[in-house]
Amino acid sequence: MAIWKSYKISDVINEIEEEKFVLPVIQRRLVWDEEKMELLFDTLLKGDSFGGVMVIEEEKGSKPLFNYRTFTKDGGIINSRQVDTLTQLQNFVIDGQQRLQSFYIGLKGSINGKVLYFDLFSDYNTEFEFKFEKEESKLPKNSKGNEDRTIPEHNWYLASSLLKD
Repeated sequence: MAIWKSYKISDVINEIEEEKFVLPVIQRRLVWDEEKMELLFDTLLKGDSFGGVMVIEEEKGSKPLFNYRTFTKDGGIINSRQVDTLTQLQNFVIDGQQRLQSFYIGLKGSINGKVLYFDLFSDYNTEFEFKFEKEESKLPKNSKGNEDRTIPEHNWYLASSLLKD
């Protein structure tokens, strides 16, 4: 039986931190690159659908169906775990790993030593601009090659700050 639940991104990120969402060993590694991750955040802000996430929910105290690994904050490889009994309810992500991993890295971690920035002056009519970079000083100050942009300057904001109170 399928059960549909709506989640806020911030709630999913917290549940990933608490290891309530985990990756079964049948899942491949992270394969999305920085550009694809940036586009996912653009899709989110535009309100476009980025698809559902499919999980197998395993009850606390049960023997898990799969060995699993946690999500990574930096795209690195994490070894899988084998446990006899689950200490909490866990959701084994069957479909949606690349998207959830991208949200987790963009809002809580880094990829290739780069953190995610959002341009507050993005033109929402065309695209919201996100960029992974090592240092804010390396981000472009002005838009080049986009004459239609309403505001030619960029105003970069650390995406991880979006989760702070």
